[in-house]
Amino acid sequence: GLATSGCPFVGVLFAGLMLTKQGPKVLEFNCRFGDPETQVILPLLKSDLFLIALHCSKGTLNEYKVEWHNKFAATVVAASWGYPGNYQKGKIISGIDRASSLENTDVYQAGTVKQGDNLLTSGGRVLSVTSVSDTLSKAVGMAYDGIEKIFFEGMQYRKDIGSSSLPKVRLVILGSTRGTDMEAIVQAIKSKILKAEIVTVISNVKDAGILKRAEDNGIPNHFIESKGKKRETFEKAMISIIDPLKPDLIL
Repeated sequence: GLATSGCPFVGVLFAGLMLTKQGPKVLEFNCRFGDPETQVILPLLKSDLFLIALHCSKGTLNEYKVEWHNKFAATVVAASWGYPGNYQKGKIISGIDRASSLENTDVYQAGTVKQGDNLLTSGGRVLSVTSVSDTLSKAVGMAYDGIEKIFFEGMQYRKDIGSSSLPKVRLVILGSTRGTDMEAIVQAIKSKILKAEIVTVISNVKDAGILKRAEDNGIPNHFIESKGKKRETFEKAMISIIDPLKPDLIL
């Protein structure tokens, strides 16, 4: 490498990676900070970046303790329609102030230009929203809250940021009819549009279609008789099934 050639590299080495079925593949290396990667990393840096760079230049980084905030960050990029191919420019951008006003949230502008009183798009990657929180799920949610407050014609952004690192949402579904609404949820889960798991289906109708749909899809299901029972007794029986499953959402 460079070190053995008498020319050691000191600085930032940014790798562009692609995750494939065969494992991570390197697309490129850049001797610079990558954006938007830097926008999601540096907000977590507790130490002084200038001092880190100074110690790097002097070869004394081992004498400086680099510290990080014990938090999580997420960044969502808003791009112009057509990017990474041909894209349009000159679209009016609104909502940045509203996004920036959110707690622990910053908006980084990239492909923008000021024209009179308007802020316009001028690049493919237009801007990004970064949020920091105590958990990854909260950081991701906050970043999406921010990006949804911003608008420009043709604006597009990924809807799956952080999804691979987030746990599945555990769902309990209650129903007494055919279960057509549940079928839409099942299909969204199978197609990986929705990262969730139906942990059980409960019905108070013995021959309800929703129980048959659950059985056909290998989903645990329960019939709880409600006729002739007090509401309190019925709910107690339902809770005894639901509580041990620790669902995130009951539909």
